[in-house]
Amino acid sequence: MGKKKRKALNTNVDKYRVFGLVLTAAACVAIMITGVLLDRSSSCQIVDSEGNVLATVSLESGTYEVACAEADWAYADIAFHEAAELLADQEQISEEAAQKRLVEKGAAIHTYLQEEIQESLAEAVSQSWEAATSNSAGALCNLDGDLIACYSHSSDQDGVNYVTWPTWAGSTIKPISVYGPVSAWLA
Repeated sequence: MGKKKRKALNTNVDKYRVFGLVLTAAACVAIMITGVLLDRSSSCQIVDSEGNVLATVSLESGTYEVACAEADWAYADIAFHEAAELLADQEQISEEAAQKRLVEKGAAIHTYLQEEIQESLAEAVSQSWEAATSNSAGALCNLDGDLIACYSHSSDQDGVNYVTWPTWAGSTIKPISVYGPVSAWLA
């Protein structure tokens, strides 16, 4: 009777097929992992004195974005930069590296902000006659020197935190610089 001939398999072709399938699967896994890592957004939170989240800071396209109520932006900006400065000093790294680390690690920055005082300050500064036409700011500290509220208003929405903007003391220092020495001389 007739013998059936067995077709010889080309082992080289089978090896290349298996190698191609493995390579394709590895590429798909690498693309999936890269997508997950790129999609994962890190952020840190700034928390007020009662434990409520005041703001969320995230890194978007190389810049830090602060998501919070407009009235809380100046305080959140100060808290984030101060925390980064403290971390930079402690870890002996640059402030930019510290900011990145705070966001990537999902840090919670606890502050002394008192929300009811913050709201009152924001209302008072924004309702002043100067607020409509100029840049203005206000800040309040407790007796220990802790910043408990601050508000910055910009008439042209330039994104500058006027609480930390350098200014001249002007006449506000006159009671100390002018009248103080005179009263000591008269006494």
